[in-house]
Amino acid sequence: MALVSDQDIERIKQANDITEVVAEYVRLDKKSGINLFGLCPFHQEKTPSFSVSSQKQIYYCFSCHKGGDVVRFIMEMEHLNYGEALRFLAKRAGIQIEETKSAYDPNAKLKKRLCKLSNETALYFHKQLYSPEGRRALLYLKERALSPQTIKRFGLGYAPRNRSELWDHLESKGFQPNEIEASGLFREGRNGLYGLFSERLIFPIIDPFAQVLAFGGRRLDENPKSPKYINSPETLIYEKGRQLFGLNLAKRSKADRFLIVEGYMDCISLHQAGFDASLAVLGTALTSNQARLLRRYRSEVVLCFDGDSAGQRANLRSIDILKAAGVSVYILVLPFEKDPDDFIKKHGRERFQALLEKPMNEIEYQLYLAKRNSLDSPRPSLAYGQAAIQVLASIEDRIQRNYYLRQLADELLMSPSELNEEVQRLQQGEASLNLETQTQLSRTTITERDESDIVDEDLADASSELEAIPEALDLLALLLQDPDQIPDSIWTELAEDFPPDYQVLFSELASADPERRQLNDFYKTWYEYRFSTGGERLATAIAERLMRDDLQVKRGKILDKVEELRKNLRLRCYKMERDALARKIARQDFRSQAEETAVKQRYNRINGLINELRLERSIDQ
Repeated sequence: MALVSDQDIERIKQANDITEVVAEYVRLDKKSGINLFGLCPFHQEKTPSFSVSSQKQIYYCFSCHKGGDVVRFIMEMEHLNYGEALRFLAKRAGIQIEETKSAYDPNAKLKKRLCKLSNETALYFHKQLYSPEGRRALLYLKERALSPQTIKRFGLGYAPRNRSELWDHLESKGFQPNEIEASGLFREGRNGLYGLFSERLIFPIIDPFAQVLAFGGRRLDENPKSPKYINSPETLIYEKGRQLFGLNLAKRSKADRFLIVEGYMDCISLHQAGFDASLAVLGTALTSNQARLLRRYRSEVVLCFDGDSAGQRANLRSIDILKAAGVSVYILVLPFEKDPDDFIKKHGRERFQALLEKPMNEIEYQLYLAKRNSLDSPRPSLAYGQAAIQVLASIEDRIQRNYYLRQLADELLMSPSELNEEVQRLQQGEASLNLETQTQLSRTTITERDESDIVDEDLADASSELEAIPEALDLLALLLQDPDQIPDSIWTELAEDFPPDYQVLFSELASADPERRQLNDFYKTWYEYRFSTGGERLATAIAERLMRDDLQVKRGKILDKVEELRKNLRLRCYKMERDALARKIARQDFRSQAEETAVKQRYNRINGLINELRLERSIDQ
């Protein structure tokens, strides 16, 4: 372990004026006396309460009460220990510090040279991106809608076709052959060493202290003989199981949770969209070392891996590893197995944000998988019930188990006591009773009543994410009754009429091929939109409506009926918005006078639209 002398500590502090250092993280634009103020970087606030004193070389927040000197500030902002913060500030000020070491590292000098070599290589690749040969890589980034600022922020680059050009460049910068060979940037071939990366888009892999350690490269052609991605091998300064792509940026986010994705591009696109707590694993399963690294910066993470079977396995493995490191885990499942980049481009960051705010916990995710993986079974409900009971039996906390037990019992139309008996048998290692028999017996005890009453009553509690709006369900049922009679232009226009919670689902149906707009496909699409306990019931409500006489329309008249139901839905949405605004006005829930004025103006506007629509409907009738 290396130690920094008291003299060097004082030199480091004097060379790093606290006002200048803080200004790199916080906009200080309000002055009070001799102090500067800005929004606190350690908590969310709208009125500046974070103060910096240039005279005393300290900072203090009057809201969250964090304070200290320039070293403490860097420790908080960069999540470093004291020694690491000193080295960070020394590097910033260009100070060479003498450290006494308790153990001799024979590779210390070579490691230091490799760090400089990696930084120089990153600069070289970045410059090549803007060369004539690099235009194809730059065009690819533009096609992926990455801004110049994002490209620069992540230091993206291009490796030219000539595999020896990088070697020549590094030699011209004073690096020795043994240092270049140890960098991992070259391989041994029949004719000697050759460059690892050629004609590839380059992603620098940077550690939490802004040091480039390695590189990832994506091919730019569709040559099936060439791997899509290749990564630097492990070297003296790089172990892929100990690093995470984007952590150098994500650690500065104010978000409480990290968002972990699979690929470089997903991570970069998320940052550009404003989700700056995103990072990616490096082409491998999450390791225990990476989990401990995450725990150093955050106590909670959200996993957002691909929705295929490999992604499911990665989620389950990562959950166990993260829990062992003391990290709380949540899982974000995107509808229709899309990756984050595609989802945001199609549905917008607001919809992604809404999903991100309501991720699944471990148990909910296991129940989701149990249900999803049972869809292809000949008897989906039975297969789901049997798998879900195994999930319940694995829950050690009794209160938590009972909570999900009641939900599952309601879904399977079983009594909680019957289901609990099945769970206990499984926990005790006994053979389970026939679940199918239990379910059928339970269903015979339900009081006979109108089926539509059962469906609509179930809808009220079917999903915390989707309110059952009869007008929306009526219109969906009509559209699915004879989808080939609905022009594509109408499908596109209707998307804006649906409430926000329905828009992702509807837009997916609208963008589907006409032959896929059928009821069976709708069942799957609806379920995949994360209605983990209400999917089947809500889809059943659609099926029930397809049988209603008032929704049976002759061919040629369906567009008139669509317009009628469209007005019904629009009126319902206006009323819902008006009621929400009325509650806000009654509570006087305003952050400013300007917001109060805007809310009241919107309330009056909505009332006017309701009256106009009512008049229009009465004329139609």
